[in-house]
Amino acid sequence: MLASLFVVFAAVAGVMFLLHQSPRAASGPTTTSTPAVSSSDTVRMQTATRAAAAATTAARSKLDAMTGFPTTHKVSAVLNPYVASLRRYETVLRGTDLPTAARTAARSALVLVTRDVQFLGTIDGLPPVRLGSYLEDFGTNATQLLKTLNTLERALHTPTT
Repeated sequence: MLASLFVVFAAVAGVMFLLHQSPRAASGPTTTSTPAVSSSDTVRMQTATRAAAAATTAARSKLDAMTGFPTTHKVSAVLNPYVASLRRYETVLRGTDLPTAARTAARSALVLVTRDVQFLGTIDGLPPVRLGSYLEDFGTNATQLLKTLNTLERALHTPTT
């Protein structure tokens, strides 16, 4: 019982932290007025984008491969590490200069990642009866995020002038 209370407290604290941080999501990735963007920034963003896409795909695969009846505990064991990877990606999105061609896609990715972090953070307090719809929403969100990450990856490869 004490462990359950701790999990609920941690989930509430996480959600409160995310809600407190959410106004920053509108600020988007860092942009500068200088025409040249460091190639190391572009490589950093490409690497982080690939890692986020791989983490998304891995989380979906692990949930699909789950044996037995899914429980919030089993799903949480898969999604909590995924949330941590999305938070790392969110940090990169917020702190990296981007080529002009990639800024719109990066803003879209940031919005989706921020939304997903907030949504996925609710797993620890989720009533078991809502797990089915939660997993459906996760699948829909993951598909949308992967499409956006693919768009960002292509934009990062667009030559700049």
